[in-house]
Amino acid sequence: KMLFMDTIENSESKGPWNRAKLMIVGQGKAGKSATVRSLLGESFNEKWDSTIGVNLTQVRSRNNNKGSNSQWDKEDNSVSFASKLAADITVSNIRPEGEVLPGKNLGSRFKQKVQQIRDLESNYQAWKQKKKKKKRVRFDDAPVRVIEDNIPPADPVPEVKKKSGIQEYDSKLLFDVIRNRNALEFTIWDYGGQNIFYTLHHLFLTSYGVYLLVFDMSQVVRYNEIRNVTNTLKFWLNSIQIHAPGAPVLIVGTRLDTIESETQFRDLDELMIPLVERGNFEDVVKNINGRYYFPLDNTTREGISDIQETIERVTREQSFVKQLVKLSWLQCLDTMLESVNPWLSLPDVVSIGEKIAGITSSVEIDDMLALFHELGMVLHFTGTDALNQIVIIQPQWLIDKIGCVIKDPDIHDFPSSVQESGLTEELNTFLESGIISKDLVQHLWRGEQVDFLVDLMRRTLILSDWKFSKEPMFLIPSMIIEESRHDLDALESGKAICLFDFSDGFLPLGVFERLVFLLVQ
Repeated sequence: KMLFMDTIENSESKGPWNRAKLMIVGQGKAGKSATVRSLLGESFNEKWDSTIGVNLTQVRSRNNNKGSNSQWDKEDNSVSFASKLAADITVSNIRPEGEVLPGKNLGSRFKQKVQQIRDLESNYQAWKQKKKKKKRVRFDDAPVRVIEDNIPPADPVPEVKKKSGIQEYDSKLLFDVIRNRNALEFTIWDYGGQNIFYTLHHLFLTSYGVYLLVFDMSQVVRYNEIRNVTNTLKFWLNSIQIHAPGAPVLIVGTRLDTIESETQFRDLDELMIPLVERGNFEDVVKNINGRYYFPLDNTTREGISDIQETIERVTREQSFVKQLVKLSWLQCLDTMLESVNPWLSLPDVVSIGEKIAGITSSVEIDDMLALFHELGMVLHFTGTDALNQIVIIQPQWLIDKIGCVIKDPDIHDFPSSVQESGLTEELNTFLESGIISKDLVQHLWRGEQVDFLVDLMRRTLILSDWKFSKEPMFLIPSMIIEESRHDLDALESGKAICLFDFSDGFLPLGVFERLVFLLVQ
């Protein structure tokens, strides 16, 4: 306990956070959400709804032996991030011979406590060997007791209280660290696959993570949709290369149950090899058999172990996972997340940093927020001075709000309350032209933080003011219906046109929409 408390009080305490983003991208209806369920050991749900925008899930991998028994669970949010890191640092500061690492200035009076933690680790290993025979271990809200003749009970668990973003000493934290020394933590971002969501990529794709690019193998082997699949994969590989250069990419082929012969695997290889190698997509990771894709059957979870183990392996190879993070930064994060509002102003964050962690440097505040943003814990956009003043501490809240107005109407319905509120005409105009009335915006957002959200979408080039009407209107370029113009000779004589041809290159979706935004502004 004394070591743990000393770690908390030391403003320079640091440790690896072992955290990354795991981004699930790819074709619409290819099984991205089903793949997330497979990663979490959950059963297949054939009726699962299509994702609108992005769904976020906090998970933790538990893989002590680096073998095939990897288990991923949803993260326990009852324990603060700072408390878990403090426990990890406490255990890491002990040498095999039971001495404290040099430079910690803990003094000889702690040696007895150090040895007690060493004994705790030994006791856990002894319990682990016997757990198959005697399953009498309890980890709950009561004091932790290991009921074995030769294993003494652990320290009583005090009432859990948060103080300055960190919890009081809890022996269960040390047990958890010992039990899961190789654990990784992920924020899973499950992206909607419809084209209409692609305009949001510049907001959410970051380099601090691993990408799972999902496609449906049956579209190749059964329906011969080779061109569509190739174009989708190429688009995503280019997008990741632009927005997250150097990030590892695992291409996952779902619907393994539709593959009936080795010949069909060879057909897929003939598609993947030139796609990856000629495109110089060097960050694509091969599977255990040397293929550029990971076959997966989400109905039985066949193939998920190889995917999990590869995700964990390539994640541990990333330098940011090994980066030492200040414990005081996580104390700030925990305190920020306690706010009832979905966002904080930058001055609020600066105040938290000063009061909780004694941070007085604006550069350190910027570095801290940059790390949290890259890992998907918060959203902090720095493109303009105005955006820099806002820190979104509930990313799912922002995504859900954007998803209320930016959605594919062919797949995701707008609420029936639109008609009941007499806004049907406004909705039809929006779906036809991408121009939305303020009344409809207020209705879809239920009147919650409308001005703030409009301003944020305006500053991130998602929404622009439509100044050509008497009533307050906005243009959302990503909702404009695309019209192909192949026969230029058929255009009316004298009509001015400007044609951009990107057929031999790559134009990320969203760039043209932002150009429209700037022209309208």
